[in-house]
Amino acid sequence: MAACLVCTILIDGTDIDMDTLSYTFDWYLDGVLTGFVSDTISGGTTIHDQHWECVATSNDDEVSGGSDSDSVVINDMTNPDPPVFDDLPEHTNETALTLDGDCEPACTVDIYCDDVDGTAVYTSVCDPLGRFTDDISLVRGDIASCVATCTDIADNVSGPSTPHEVESCDPFDIYEDSATYGDSAADVIDEWATLSDDGGSFISIQGNVLDEDDDDWYVISTSDDLSADIAAGIDYFNFHVELISGDDDFAFVVHQGGTGASELECPTLEGYTEYNWFVEDVGDGIDGIPSDTRSCSGTTVYGLNDCEDNSTEFY
Repeated sequence: MAACLVCTILIDGTDIDMDTLSYTFDWYLDGVLTGFVSDTISGGTTIHDQHWECVATSNDDEVSGGSDSDSVVINDMTNPDPPVFDDLPEHTNETALTLDGDCEPACTVDIYCDDVDGTAVYTSVCDPLGRFTDDISLVRGDIASCVATCTDIADNVSGPSTPHEVESCDPFDIYEDSATYGDSAADVIDEWATLSDDGGSFISIQGNVLDEDDDDWYVISTSDDLSADIAAGIDYFNFHVELISGDDDFAFVVHQGGTGASELECPTLEGYTEYNWFVEDVGDGIDGIPSDTRSCSGTTVYGLNDCEDNSTEFY
């Protein structure tokens, strides 16, 4: 953005009839007649190194008289404002990030990002709407600190933008994305085969809570082999969840069979870092407690729980 131009009459012309004179204006840009007809060209119209000429013609309300002109070459001496980054995340699961923001139209935006590998420079051109966008690369587990400058076509350079820091997470969450997947019970992360009660398999979930979420939602489907339980006289079903890292910063809650408040298991204010759900025979005040509290029977046996199919979903 350069200068506002005003075509000013310094000495009025003379008219032999003593008529009052008015003036019309024609503007030429680099030798080509434009459509501007007022005495002023706004600063938003002119740019560096343009040649503007104003031709003023006198009129006495009957005929046009003589003309005079003056011209100027625009020399932009004003530094543009620093670019402004959009509100960007401070953490990402990706090793690339799109940086967007505001800038002076037509200027060259240079983004300088410092990380463990040194300084990388990313260059783009600010569009006519005053926006820039560029993709930067990130090193997983490291924090990149980025600033941007704007250089206009007159080689005037802005000051640096406010720095933005972003970390590419390590470990990272392979399910987190820019959409809402997992961010609510309405869009729960469901990625695993049914977990059986044979004790021979487990599920490991590696995650991070990103994009200003408060939590991530996962669902685990489970199966209980009732015939095996009846044959053994023991209900082997035990759903066990444990945070193996991050338990200073994170906790979980468990819903069984659904995601509503009524399905919330044993709610606590802080949530859990370890949780188990299984059927246990603790006696009913008349019968004794069996030596193995998991004991059950496929038929009605005095003193034993009935074996049941506990297959369900845990959220």
